Amino acid sequence: DASRTLKDVNAELLINRAYWELRDKFPFREKELTSTTVTVAGTRRYTMPTPFEALRFISLVDEDDKHIKLERITREYYETQFVDDADSEGQPTHYFRESDDYILHPTPDKVRTLVIGYWGIFSNLSSSNTAPEMPQVWHEILLYGAVRRGWLRYNDFVRAQYWEALQMR
Repeated sequence: DASRTLKDVNAELLINRAYWELRDKFPFREKELTSTTVTVAGTRRYTMPTPFEALRFISLVDEDDKHIKLERITREYYETQFVDDADSEGQPTHYFRESDDYILHPTPDKVRTLVIGYWGIFSNLSSSNTAPEMPQVWHEILLYGAVRRGWLRYNDFVRAQYWEALQMR
């Protein structure tokens, strides 16, 4: 019936809300990303790759191409260890997160390669981005979640429960 017709923008929002829920609840491998960067001598603060949801690890690539995982520390611990002079610089062994950055300790003394492992964020769906960044078998589950949300919008709880049962099954 015409009173239950959704505008495209509203339908898009319902689909994206179902998408956000799925990508938050399930550890899709497509979210597991890595990037490499190089340090700058004397620079301790670096920006996380974007877009990112959470940091998984930081590894340093040594002269033999061996990856050495850095240990995560707290800001409080860092403050008890940090010395701001060139003699205290060296090969980083630790890091901590602050906002959208990570801070290395000790401060790098030369150019070194880092591997950053992180969970990325899927792009929202839209009329120009119609392919969810998850395995195709999940697309129907995503659709059921969006339909459930549509019925909830109209306070039709019986139909919403029906679509929720399909989605969960």
